[in-house]
Amino acid sequence: MDDDDPWCRFPVPTAEGVPLLFFHARLASAKTRAARRTTDEAFTHEITAIHVASRQTHGVPRTHAELRRVGQRVNRERVARVNAEGTG
Repeated sequence: MDDDDPWCRFPVPTAEGVPLLFFHARLASAKTRAARRTTDEAFTHEITAIHVASRQTHGVPRTHAELRRVGQRVNRERVARVNAEGTG
């Protein structure tokens, strides 16, 4: 730390080399990430079923529209991400 730098007046507490603010935020979001992972797995199953039923011709826009038609509220970007993760 440079003593002449006016912006670095106090040392930043760290845990495992990461500032504590970010460390604790990451710990607090663990439940949210686990819940998202669980719903992504369910969406992966539904997306795969829609894709197979369409003889593997539906892309993200049609898959998203089909999910909306059956009552699933999901963002199109999420459908694209889950679809890419499932096929990749």
